[in-house]
Amino acid sequence: MTGVGFFVNYAVPDDAPAAVPGDFAGGNAEIHIAGLEYPAGCVLFVRDGKLRMFEVYIFDDEWPDNDTVLGIERVVPLLPPGENQSTRDRTKG
Repeated sequence: MTGVGFFVNYAVPDDAPAAVPGDFAGGNAEIHIAGLEYPAGCVLFVRDGKLRMFEVYIFDDEWPDNDTVLGIERVVPLLPPGENQSTRDRTKG
């Protein structure tokens, strides 16, 4: 906890397939939390080809003691650089 959000660190097995490129960050969602006027945001971090960290943050307040998630909207997936959703849809077979 940072006072304005939190971090989750992941330990991905060394033998898990690696993402290419190896270092990028992105994704987002509006996370509606009880006691907050505006939704929280989030971002995922890939380092050395592995999912390493998930960050949830707010801009306008301190993180509430009652952090009940009320809903999640407008989810933006984490895609490697250079790939967009339309590219991903065309490559599904």
